[in-house]
Amino acid sequence: ISGLGRDGRALAIAPKVLMRRFLGWRTRLESEREPARLGIGV
Repeated sequence: ISGLGRDGRALAIAPKVLMRRFLGWRTRLESEREPARLGIGV
């Protein structure tokens, strides 16, 4: 049962980590593609 609880916790955390990683990756691509719009490198 302890193993099941550990897996359940991992399944609950994984989507949050993946979403945060995806948002960070997308933000980095957008900042590289349109630096002027985000005020970077001005």
